[in-house]
Amino acid sequence: MVDHLANGIELRLTENPGTTFKQALLLEFRKFGVHSFADVIEKRRKVMSIKYWKIIFGFFKSYFSFPKILATSSAIVVLALLFWNMPTGSKAEIINWIPPVLMSILLCFLLRNKYQDRMTVATNTKMWMLKD
Repeated sequence: MVDHLANGIELRLTENPGTTFKQALLLEFRKFGVHSFADVIEKRRKVMSIKYWKIIFGFFKSYFSFPKILATSSAIVVLALLFWNMPTGSKAEIINWIPPVLMSILLCFLLRNKYQDRMTVATNTKMWMLKD
């Protein structure tokens, strides 16, 4: 389909040398209709989406090994047991402290990652979208 479009554009440009590429593209695109390229674009989007989800799942799988899953699960259980056994007044105080503590932990991780990225860029001249 793309080959037919390219041939049509080339034919229009040779027949009418004053026509711009964009005009020839629009005229040829109208021949195929609105939905003809939508199928190709949608199929490509699905393929790319599957590919990227596989990459993300691979990172997720490599990060969450069995010891990390066990540690995270046990930490959640311990915190839940501690939280349920507290008096009501203490729960309200702890709930008020959770957002600032989580934000400060997140800030520490972000600053550490930014520093590590800066050091990586300083030592490596190549820039990669997905780092190993």
